[in-house]
Amino acid sequence: MTRLRAWGVFFAAGAILLEASSAFAVKYMSIGDAVKMFIPKGNKIVKITKRLTPRQKERIEREYGWTPTQDKYVFYAGKDAAGNRTTYVYIQPEIMGTCFHKFAIGMKADGEVIDTVIVELSCPRATPINRKTFLKQFRGKRHVDPLTTRLD
Repeated sequence: MTRLRAWGVFFAAGAILLEASSAFAVKYMSIGDAVKMFIPKGNKIVKITKRLTPRQKERIEREYGWTPTQDKYVFYAGKDAAGNRTTYVYIQPEIMGTCFHKFAIGMKADGEVIDTVIVELSCPRATPINRKTFLKQFRGKRHVDPLTTRLD
């Protein structure tokens, strides 16, 4: 096999593997559909970008035991006719090993979780998490609720 042909086979095999890995990604809904699912009809949808200060990051780590991995976060808010925020939607991307998942978390203005939905899953072994029995465990939770293991 000539060197040129070997490189051609190498790149073709890489392209096939890349295509095969993305073929497993299942997009259940668009981000826009996920946002509209939680924000009441008639509310204005506002996209908000929040940059965390070092002090805010420290507080999150101290109070919630979670280390923010980014400096900025994007979420969406629903505003009623009076301009009051009624709902928030946060799109959470998760990388787990070689898999990429995207969740949408809808919250009331007071921080209570309305529901959680799957936006996208990239590996077939993760499909069991897209069951209502798994997702409903987050409903009604607040940031002050204790994190439980083996129950959530």
